[in-house]
Amino acid sequence: SIELRGEINGTAPIPEINIGVKQNGNVVTGELNVSPGTPLQMDIWLDSNSSNVYGLLVTYMQVTDTKFAEETILFNG
Repeated sequence: SIELRGEINGTAPIPEINIGVKQNGNVVTGELNVSPGTPLQMDIWLDSNSSNVYGLLVTYMQVTDTKFAEETILFNG
């Protein structure tokens, strides 16, 4: 068991979430036109200062290009 007496103060870095999209291993910058079925990879990560303190959990992700074309790519992940 742990017994704490008194007050403990500390600080933690503000987490920054980064997102990148890759096609054929190359990071996509700007706009990208692709055909349906084109494999893309989305990377989500925390910055190096906060990744030792915080974790990241993505449970739902939906991608869209218009109001009419959308796809859920992660559900209860």
